[in-house]
Amino acid sequence: MRAEDADADPIGEALLAHLDKGTPQAIEVTRDDGVVYDWSTGVLFDVPRALEEIDRVEREACRGRVLEVGAAAGRAALALERAGREVVAIDTSPGAVDVMRRRGLRDARQLDAFAIGPELGRFDAILLSMDSIGLVGTTEGAIAWLRQAAGLLTPRGGIVIDGCGYEDEPWASLQVQLRYGSLASPVFPWLYVSFEGLARLAADAGLETTQIGANPLGQFCARLSPGR
Repeated sequence: MRAEDADADPIGEALLAHLDKGTPQAIEVTRDDGVVYDWSTGVLFDVPRALEEIDRVEREACRGRVLEVGAAAGRAALALERAGREVVAIDTSPGAVDVMRRRGLRDARQLDAFAIGPELGRFDAILLSMDSIGLVGTTEGAIAWLRQAAGLLTPRGGIVIDGCGYEDEPWASLQVQLRYGSLASPVFPWLYVSFEGLARLAADAGLETTQIGANPLGQFCARLSPGR
């Protein structure tokens, strides 16, 4: 891991550069399992072909009033808004929120996922797309956050999550750092979770899990709802 800056916003700066230049930017991802790779901002602006079916299923599952958590450039939120949904999109990155607002999203807010509460109102769907469930960091964090999010759902509401897992494990919490140019984020935990792992964590949070989509790459989409 490289020297970090507590105030650095590499994702936000990369998204702003993408918006201003009109070309995808590369964000370097370093994990403590030794994996280092570049992550393109392009997937946060436009749906990759491999994810088109997952994306369609997610949008169909998000009816009524929607909260998107970890919304990044607002790809999903904007598509939902264009489809007539009322959307609140949140992200911890100030740059990401700026990008969403500049792209025309009506309600984009800088807010931590664990800071959501009743002041936001009730939602028919809470969406974590592009593996954003990872931001809860740990299995304990996942259970706590799922309970917290469930408290914001309408009676027939649900939490919509996609993910890809980590090797053959039900879950894995890895230390991750992001870098864009000279900007390096603080090191933070990221939770990789399979469908089976998510179902186990959701059960501990009092939620029932239904798989609503999958693709040949091993990515899944699930809807979590309070037990009846």
